[in-house]
Amino acid sequence: MTIQERLQTDFSFKAICKINQKGGKKELVIQREQMPRGAVTPNFPCCLLNDDELLDISFISSGGNSGRVKTPNRPAPLPERLVSFYIKTRGDTNIRMLMKNKELKRTVDHVCVYAVKGETVKVALKRDGRFNGVIFTKGVLCEEETENIMNLSNLVDHLDLFIRQALRVKV
Repeated sequence: MTIQERLQTDFSFKAICKINQKGGKKELVIQREQMPRGAVTPNFPCCLLNDDELLDISFISSGGNSGRVKTPNRPAPLPERLVSFYIKTRGDTNIRMLMKNKELKRTVDHVCVYAVKGETVKVALKRDGRFNGVIFTKGVLCEEETENIMNLSNLVDHLDLFIRQALRVKV
């Protein structure tokens, strides 16, 4: 089950969501409790959350340029096939518009992206839907402290085991 599916089972949340998302002017932001407190997409699998993890839920202005999350038309993968990793919402000095929604960049410092083992980092970021297209043509990811480079063509298979801090986009 995804976070959105779980939240939609609550009557009061459905009412709040309906009011805030009327006309597409506001976007749902779900922020994790665990550090580095990354914002997840509504279609983030619940199985990747920690047991009893609290989520901060808010709404921000979409600004007419928010990313629409792409929901796959295939069966949900098994939990052991999923990984997650964090990316800073501010890119390298040459990439200013990393996130499609400017307000998201002002609201959170990190986003948490999920991926399915066997797919590339690029596929996971495109499915996420929150990133500007510039990173797909110019960017690579690098670890904050070690400066280890990860190309977008790399597989995500071991990202959650090897990445110890958030990644940032670099040109």
